Amino acid sequence: MSSTVEELQAEVQRLKDRIAELEKGAALLSALHAAGVDNWEGYDEALEALEDES
Repeated sequence: MSSTVEELQAEVQRLKDRIAELEKGAALLSALHAAGVDNWEGYDEALEALEDES
């Protein structure tokens, strides 16, 4: 299957946007950890819920 240049450019932009979104999320998680969220009472429950989803 062949894609046009425009389709490929659109896909590249979509991926760049997704990377930016993931980087923002990673920065937020880093900031929360730095602020001590891992000492939060519900932290372990949140991790378990995340593991249950995967």
